[in-house]
Amino acid sequence: MKTKVIVTAGLLIAASGIVTADPFDDEFFTGEDTFDDGFFNEGSEAPDDGLENDNTSEDPFNSDSWFNDDFFNEEPEAPSSPEDGSEDENDTEEQPPAPGDGTEDETQVEERHVTPAPEPDYVGEDYISYPNPRDHYMHDEGIHREGSIKVCHIMLNQNGEVITGDTVDNMSLNVDTDIPYEDAQPVTFDTPVDQTADLVGTSDDLIEGDGYMEAECGEFHDLRLNETYHYGEADITGANDEVEVVGYQEFWSNQYEPLNAVEDYGSSSNSDGNITLSEGYNTRHAEVIVVTQITR
Repeated sequence: MKTKVIVTAGLLIAASGIVTADPFDDEFFTGEDTFDDGFFNEGSEAPDDGLENDNTSEDPFNSDSWFNDDFFNEEPEAPSSPEDGSEDENDTEEQPPAPGDGTEDETQVEERHVTPAPEPDYVGEDYISYPNPRDHYMHDEGIHREGSIKVCHIMLNQNGEVITGDTVDNMSLNVDTDIPYEDAQPVTFDTPVDQTADLVGTSDDLIEGDGYMEAECGEFHDLRLNETYHYGEADITGANDEVEVVGYQEFWSNQYEPLNAVEDYGSSSNSDGNITLSEGYNTRHAEVIVVTQITR
């Protein structure tokens, strides 16, 4: 290198006794002839001797191709998708199912619903009669018999709350009876429940009920007294996997909640399928209440 040549020459001259300059003289290090700024200056031009300078040959360790900022900072190139547009099954991230595609839990709880009571048809000393499109009378031969039976349906959601069954499609509850009316053979209740009877809850302001309708009923009047009528187990069609019968009750009191009041068919005289009408204020009228519940 050029530096080594200069130092070596200085030593040879000093050894021979010829001193041209004091090596510690300021001018020795600052002289323009000794250290040329252009030697260390990157912008100095290489000698034009037609020969290739070995020191200017590219060093593979100093070249841009080895230590390059882009070498460490360059982001890896994303793999290209197949030209046919298909995805690699190993690269496909599993996505959550879309709502309503049948792969997620779609359990639905229908909200509680009761219907405000309309103006009553009649208010007695201890009862209220509301209009009912399924009220049936015979009045044949001008004879008004005093016996009556009411067959009713109350529907509950999974939480035991009264509903109409709007979320259950094409369901029918059928109760076979021998009550002598066409609408009673069988008594059929479809969804949604047409809430026309006040059977659940009480109010201090009313002599009967709480002023809200929870049940649909078929009422059959002008029945002969001192006779026994029969009803069978209720049958559900159209929604067997969503709704079940939870119980029956013939003796109904408004202070009872439906789930606490019912019992299995045939488990007592209040659910055995037999109704006897007889003389007397409390025995000439009867009710049969069937309670169903959504189970999905």
